[in-house]
Amino acid sequence: MKFELILCAVFLLAAFYTDALHSIIPNRLTVPAVLAGLTFHGWSGGWDGLLFALAGMAGGIAVMLVLYALGAVGAGDVKLFGALGALIGLQFTLYSIMYSILYAGLIGVVIVLFRREFSRMRRMPLAVFQLPFMRKWRPIPMQRMKQLRFPFMYAVLPGAWTAYFYLQ
Repeated sequence: MKFELILCAVFLLAAFYTDALHSIIPNRLTVPAVLAGLTFHGWSGGWDGLLFALAGMAGGIAVMLVLYALGAVGAGDVKLFGALGALIGLQFTLYSIMYSILYAGLIGVVIVLFRREFSRMRRMPLAVFQLPFMRKWRPIPMQRMKQLRFPFMYAVLPGAWTAYFYLQ
């Protein structure tokens, strides 16, 4: 499992670098990672290894597609977690997504507090309460207020590290 972990760490650091600098996770990074994961697991584990990598890739993409449809993440983040799943498997990918979302929420709260945008914080409990009663599931329109955006990789890197330490 050490080879996959090293490859995963290199991949995540490269994705962090490109996302932080250019706000994009390019296909030239995610496609080779998917191919490396599928090839390695297919070669080392045969059909079972290939299914392991495909399940991880499909699970990462499926969960992140929901967030993409809600407007919470970009397409590069969806492909990133597909590649992560192909490299390291479904369990690690799902834990990474969960921890990344938690870290993203924490980063969002810190940014709101740093900017002193307390009106956002006051509206949050009402928005959470109204969520089950929404007629249409679509992103909350934010045209009237400045969007709170940051590269998701700021949350993914610590989320993946937390998943790694939790699963050890």
